[in-house]
Amino acid sequence: MRKIVEIRKNPGDPALRELLERFSRGEERIAVGGLEGAARAFLIALLFRHLRRPLTVIGPTEKEAAASFRDISFFLGDEQVFLLPPWDLLTTDMFAFQREAELSRLEVLHRLAYGEPAVVVIPARALMQKVIPREVLEGYSEWISVGDTRERDELVRKLSEGGYSRVTLVEGRGEFSVRGNVIDLFPPMVRHPFRLEFFGDELESIRAFDEASQRSITELAEFMLFPAREVILAPERRERAVRNIRRRSNHLELPRGTKEKLAEMM
Repeated sequence: MRKIVEIRKNPGDPALRELLERFSRGEERIAVGGLEGAARAFLIALLFRHLRRPLTVIGPTEKEAAASFRDISFFLGDEQVFLLPPWDLLTTDMFAFQREAELSRLEVLHRLAYGEPAVVVIPARALMQKVIPREVLEGYSEWISVGDTRERDELVRKLSEGGYSRVTLVEGRGEFSVRGNVIDLFPPMVRHPFRLEFFGDELESIRAFDEASQRSITELAEFMLFPAREVILAPERRERAVRNIRRRSNHLELPRGTKEKLAEMM
């Protein structure tokens, strides 16, 4: 029989100390009782502060997950608590209408993949959905540092393949622009976009800038480049996926407009 730890109101309660010790020892299953109201969120926040490692909290429904996210954020703040939203798989143009959800998912997956301390709240529906393979995520992730030597066009190609949208003016996450020897890009997990200035093939400077005023905020020595799409296909895989979609669409006798829209999503 599993031992149930009863958490009392007193933060110095021996049961609470026992719980922290059992977590620290790496016990796989610990049952906790006696939690009412916001006590569960308080306990999770306490565990996070004690362990300083990624924690996941599973919500049975999206509504309950959102409530847990709000409660835990109250104790830890918005910068340490994240919600992994599920894909809505019933909409035809899944990617176009769920861009913000995709960017939020990428931020969460980045933190989990690289072990950054955070509390991640996951609705059960999101937990059952597939995510970008870790090897693909890591293959499109790298540190970009001042003084690096690389061809500007090679970086532009990597941004495009990694799901960034090329625009005239960078205003939102997942966008990049090119002007002469300057590349602006807005990775999914940062508050402000970055401006990269090249001198030939050498990266001369990295600056964070305000997307509204386009003015520089601060200089950086390096940053982590991360993909801007959860679904990344190499050109040959993309072509094969489009052929399979069209073949399957013909078999299902889908309208031509729907068939072409599905192909364009790739």
